Amino acid sequence: MVNVNLGAGIVLALVAMVSYGLWAFFSGLATRTIPPETAAVLSYLIGGFVALGYLLSRGLPLVPSAQGTLFAVIARLPFGLAGVPFHSR
Repeated sequence: MVNVNLGAGIVLALVAMVSYGLWAFFSGLATRTIPPETAAVLSYLIGGFVALGYLLSRGLPLVPSAQGTLFAVIARLPFGLAGVPFHSR
């Protein structure tokens, strides 16, 4: 049996939903004045810093396994490939 805290899951889902909505909104504004490729790169760089800051603030270890690292890189590839067309809309 899996112990799931539904309240925390709902809060996290709402934060993710609002965050993605804000990302889409501000990405649209950004591409009015800079090229979509530049907007995508800047967006991903800042997102990486935010994620790293979160990990460091939580004291989580930055020692991934080789297999976990491979899967994380593979997972990021389609996300990155989808970024430029998304910013180009």
